[in-house]
Amino acid sequence: MDERQRARIEAMAAIAAGTDSEDTEGSAEEVRSQSFFAVSVFLTARLGTPGRRATSTPAAVPSRRGRRTVSISVATPSNPPVRATVIRQGSQMHLTRGLPTVTENVPMDETFDTESLQSNSLVLRLFRIESGIPTQGDPLTITRLRREISEFSTDQTEGCKAEMVGDNLFHWVATIPGPSETVYEGGRFRVEIVFPRNYPFYPPYLAFLTKTYHCNIALSGRICLDILGSKWSPALSVSKVLISIMSLLADPNPHDPMEVSVADVFKGNRALHDKNAREWTKKYAK
Repeated sequence: MDERQRARIEAMAAIAAGTDSEDTEGSAEEVRSQSFFAVSVFLTARLGTPGRRATSTPAAVPSRRGRRTVSISVATPSNPPVRATVIRQGSQMHLTRGLPTVTENVPMDETFDTESLQSNSLVLRLFRIESGIPTQGDPLTITRLRREISEFSTDQTEGCKAEMVGDNLFHWVATIPGPSETVYEGGRFRVEIVFPRNYPFYPPYLAFLTKTYHCNIALSGRICLDILGSKWSPALSVSKVLISIMSLLADPNPHDPMEVSVADVFKGNRALHDKNAREWTKKYAK
């Protein structure tokens, strides 16, 4: 073989030797020699000798290397990590994908205890509020919050309910009914709400406690709603925010998703999307 082929084989042999040196017995020189021989036979069988094409199946090359497994964690900002396992057996490599691993930002299921939110707030973890949940604020803020929570005793909130966590006026849990004639009908979706000290001049923090199959609601519980960000106005109230979330449930926006995979299903296979959403609603939004 010419010098270019030999250099290529030496490079591949060096990589193979370095990858499996911890699983191979013998000296480094022996490992390089065996790897060089294996790569040479493989390339010769595939490419043939110079000026001649290979006409037969590559011969099996005995290997002293055993099974080797490497685990890799893959994650995206909006999806839980997925474990992938690379299994090396001789010269063969296989990739297997496991189930999503548990992350601290996966929302609570339908069995959560409201009181537990006092010490285990999802909002605090999602938004990294280092100062914790406020317990006191300006008189204007306190007056506003008392007035707003009293609104939920009327019929002006489209069936939405809210209650304080413990006796903290700055920490609520709301329940949103699934809109009728949608895949979320019959469900009860729980949302945690934490108010900043300077509310209503800044928006509240919201996170879904109920697992929801929706392209604009992340698996972590975050909600894609502009009025909770740049479109916030002090004229808005919690009841209006919850009604807006109901509208979002009824009319998803797959073009600005929090969960890209759900949006892809919504756009590519609406029947499958609706089936998944109904199943999640039945299972988690009791």
